[in-house]
Amino acid sequence: MRPVDNAVSWKAPDDWAISPTESRLPVSASSQFFDMGATNQYPMDSLDIAQVQRETEGMLRTPMRNVLRKLNDHSEDVVTARNIQDPEASNSMGKCKENSLRMHREREMEKKRWMLIALYNMDTIWAPEGKPLKPDIMPSFQRVLALFETQGTASYLAATNISVPVYHLSPQPLNHRDYPNIHPVISPSLSTSMLALESDSFSSVSCLKMTSILPSAEIPQLLQNIHRILTPRGYLNMVIIDPWPVAKSMGPLLQRWIDENVILNLELSFRTSHPSRNFPVWLEKARLRGQGSIITNTRFTAVSGGAENSNGIVASATTSAVTSQMDSDEADGAIKKQLRTTVGRLLWKEIWGCHVLSGKRWWWEVPEIVKECADRKTWWEYSIIAACKAPDN
Repeated sequence: MRPVDNAVSWKAPDDWAISPTESRLPVSASSQFFDMGATNQYPMDSLDIAQVQRETEGMLRTPMRNVLRKLNDHSEDVVTARNIQDPEASNSMGKCKENSLRMHREREMEKKRWMLIALYNMDTIWAPEGKPLKPDIMPSFQRVLALFETQGTASYLAATNISVPVYHLSPQPLNHRDYPNIHPVISPSLSTSMLALESDSFSSVSCLKMTSILPSAEIPQLLQNIHRILTPRGYLNMVIIDPWPVAKSMGPLLQRWIDENVILNLELSFRTSHPSRNFPVWLEKARLRGQGSIITNTRFTAVSGGAENSNGIVASATTSAVTSQMDSDEADGAIKKQLRTTVGRLLWKEIWGCHVLSGKRWWWEVPEIVKECADRKTWWEYSIIAACKAPDN
């Protein structure tokens, strides 16, 4: 870089231009850079907002069997992805390539929203006795931080917090034009120092991949920073699922696959391989197990009992021939079991998939492992957590 010998052209850092797509987060020393004022600043009659809201409300009203069908219906996505990755096909597509990429991205984001709808609402919408997975006492104002969430997860947060500002901190945040309540904040990498933000500035922080995004040694400091930026009564939304199933239900084939394809990579990058054991302690030390915290534990079987194809897709047990032979409650129970298995696998893939070597088949795509899991009734448990901020004193 060559020095500029012109004092007139020099500007102080506060006067440097920032790209419109790079929203500045509120930091304690520079809160004037970012408007943290109105929280309900998005007109409900906005076309984009209304469309997203209608889509989300429609998802929430969708019967379980249709949700299961949506999640299992990914054959077109697989074909699209293969076409996009084929060099010859890509060279011949031209503008079609860009359209295909956009369509594939939108379908993946929609599938992610279906997964999250089922994950967070399976026991509140489709079960009369279910309770909301949010603390009863909410902060006085609403402002959400989507911390290194994928675009699909951020779109779900935008859709379910329709009139609330959602700050998407990510290397590739969502665009404000597509989701008017999204504030994109570009951050190339995640670090504990990145959250040197203004205290008490967010009502909630969402980080679905919390258990796998940082080395274990950095997690406690990240949680302490989250506690600081949360407003009183604010909470952290996260999910804990181990890479391992419950030990007593795991067979040697699955154990070998996880050891070779996941655990070794976690150890090389200093990630925790037992978040269900570590995080309760870390959350307690970070004062994120305050009054009002909610933890919901859910079990799912590695194999639901339905027939599976080579891609691990569970054949739905909801055909008229099957349903006519089953009691309505029994049929609903079978559908819910299949849905839990499908959502559990997608959640496992979301959190741990980035640590699996590319080109490897998922464990549910290996027939021998599927058979072993079915024979041993292998099962996982995940925890949905709303970790409330405890007072400092």
